[in-house]
Amino acid sequence: MSATGVLEPTGPNRSLSAGTCPDPLHARTPAEFTRTMRSFLTRIGGLSYQELEYRSGGTVSARAFRGALESDHLPRYVMLLAFVTACVGANEPVCQRWIAAWRALRHETDGRFFAG
Repeated sequence: MSATGVLEPTGPNRSLSAGTCPDPLHARTPAEFTRTMRSFLTRIGGLSYQELEYRSGGTVSARAFRGALESDHLPRYVMLLAFVTACVGANEPVCQRWIAAWRALRHETDGRFFAG
């Protein structure tokens, strides 16, 4: 566990990988969106923050991933793209789903709840 009491994704959790991945379009608040990001990360194998940094090509640091994923604020667009790239690569339908969910929440919250 991290200093903030949030479980840091550090490795695969086989018991969770059998189900479907959380849908970002179901998030109604920035806090739900970041919880969905954390759940998604767990479902795909629980990459560490360092692995996210590496798999995103270093566009976002491990420290920034940690800050964004442990907050209840909507991540910045660059953070979202780095997260999705690190998690699913070039899977266009999944990427577009995350972007659509982010845009809808950004529009609803008028950009007041950003982090990372």
